[in-house]
Amino acid sequence: MATVSFFTALLEPLFFRTKLIKRDVLFGLAVIPALYVVFYFSGNFVTGIIMGLTSAFLAAMFTVFNKKVTVRFDPFSITFIELFSGWIFIGLMLPLYLQLFPDTPLVPGTTDVWYLLILSIVCTTLPFTLSLVSLRHVSAFTANLTINLEPIYGILLAIFFFKEYEQLSAGFYIGAAIVLGIVFIHAWLTQRDLSAKRKLKAS
Repeated sequence: MATVSFFTALLEPLFFRTKLIKRDVLFGLAVIPALYVVFYFSGNFVTGIIMGLTSAFLAAMFTVFNKKVTVRFDPFSITFIELFSGWIFIGLMLPLYLQLFPDTPLVPGTTDVWYLLILSIVCTTLPFTLSLVSLRHVSAFTANLTINLEPIYGILLAIFFFKEYEQLSAGFYIGAAIVLGIVFIHAWLTQRDLSAKRKLKAS
């Protein structure tokens, strides 16, 4: 998924008919080797990265599309439509899934119900809605650049809960520091440009 920012930097100007921002393209490219360092030193995640790369272009398209529709529609309505559509699609695919995995239990236990509620509301619906709200104030590129932090704190949380500290190597910290640096530098440059534009308007 490291290439999502790069694809977004290319696609967003096409969707909104704006000038290509070379700085965003460079930042998008810079994230790729940084995340490679993170996952190269965490070999257990190689399969996930390969699968993630195949969806990077579509993920970039998805964010750019959401940026476009949040200008016209309420984020809560968009959340309902998109997640409800996903629920319908998964429901239609369920018979095929059960043919491939016939032993899958369909009725969750009591504990699983609580976990599913937490995952669906706290970890999915709420963050998704907040991300749509944020797209009204930031570019699709900025949103996707920030999402590059997700695998980093995801790995940290997983290691914290499963107590597998030995999986963290120096390469992980180097890659994570680079990604953090890119995100904060981009935020600082963006804020600097906005301040300069405000001063020009004021004068």
